[in-house]
Amino acid sequence: SKADNELATKFAYAGITANLEQKIGITLAYSKKDSSITAADFANYEFRGSYTDVSGNEQEFVIDGSRFSALSSYVTVTIDVIGAKDLRQMFTGAIYEKATGTQVSDTINHSFECYAVSQIKSAKASETLKTTVKAILGYCDAAKDYLTF
Repeated sequence: SKADNELATKFAYAGITANLEQKIGITLAYSKKDSSITAADFANYEFRGSYTDVSGNEQEFVIDGSRFSALSSYVTVTIDVIGAKDLRQMFTGAIYEKATGTQVSDTINHSFECYAVSQIKSAKASETLKTTVKAILGYCDAAKDYLTF
């Protein structure tokens, strides 16, 4: 989900997908509201996020703009810093200009669990994807049980 706001001067939240390759990650897509921004400019930005882990501790993270990717008129940010035991936890975040600290995107609230449930319910998602995200949710639960005993 997202919280539309007037702070989204450069990027507007456009969607989410999962990155299931090297690490389990959540990839957020933002449409560029400022067409003059190019991939070379991404280093001027960062995604700042936070979540409460399963032990109740507030965790903050930053994804440097050098890790952003360009996809047509979109910018993608992969959140791959949340451990397996916390993938069901909601996180909040936005894109900021590094130099000024100014928020330049919508604030989003999401989790891998939200993405997984949307895919499980989707008529468009493949059965392979549905099976995969269900298995990852099971893995998250097992990691939580093992790592928080």
